[in-house]
Parts: sequence; C-alpha cells; structure tokens
Amino acid sequence: MLIHPAAAQQATKFKGFFIGMSKKDAISLMPQGYRLKQGPAAIGFVPPNAMMDLASAMFDLDPDGTVTQIYLNKSIFGAEEMPGDQFMKAIVSNYGVGEVSCETKHTEYERLNGVPKYITSTECTGYSKNGELVQLTESRIKVTKPRQKPSFN
Repeated sequence: MLIHPAAAQQATKFKGFFIGMSKKDAISLMPQGYRLKQGPAAIGFVPPNAMMDLASAMFDLDPDGTVTQIYLNKSIFGAEEMPGDQFMKAIVSNYGVGEVSCETKHTEYERLNGVPKYITSTECTGYSKNGELVQLTESRIKVTKPRQKPSFN
C-alpha cells in the first residue's frame, strides 16, 4: 500500500517514523549497526551488542505492510542515561503532545520479613498535534492512530 504524500505530512514523525508509513520506509530509517528482526505482522530493530534479542524499536504492520503502531525505547533517542521523568517531559515538549494525563502505579515485587517492597512507575497518555494516541512510560513511547478522539461536547 502506498501512502499519499499529503497523508504522510499529516502524521507526527517520531525520529522520522510515523503511523501510515510503509514497512520498507521504516526499515530504511533503521539506525546503523542495528539488526532487523521480522515477524508475520511486525518488525523490530535490535541494537548492536544487545544482551537479549529485544528490539529498541518495534512496528506493528497491517496486512499491506503499513505501520499501525510504533514502539520506541529511550535508546532510539540516545536517552539511555536520562531519568524517566525527564524523558517523558522531553517527548511531550519536543513532539507537541497535549491533553496529557499521568498515573503512578505501585507494584509489589517481593516481601522481606512480611514487609512488601514496591516498584513505582509512571504512565502518561496524550495526543499528538495530529491526533495520534501517545502512551509514555519512563523508558519508551507507544504511538497509535486512535479509532476516534474523544469529544465531550
């Protein structure tokens, strides 16, 4: 499926990647040294010297090979050392994400002498200037074309 240039201009580009781009175009933007990982309905970019076979960038594809969802880890932005809250603020600021709502979660991961220990994480959701749903955590972003942007009028 070919994307009309006007449609591409209406999508928000995250490091050059956008909803509606072709699989071929996404692969052409793979960072140097990364390895391509392919599945039946997705592709991913595995960083060089990765300890595990985990992709730093993943793209869900429709049957025509068009990107429908984007997952980008901090490493794609060169932000591995950046604290999670600063990473999320930078994404919101640099990509014009608005209507942001955040939730902090506390997940128990073990008990020591009966006392629970928790991992605290923050997840935020907002919309890009062009209407894509942007979900942020302290280590990655997920971009999806929403079915319909909510309206309360």
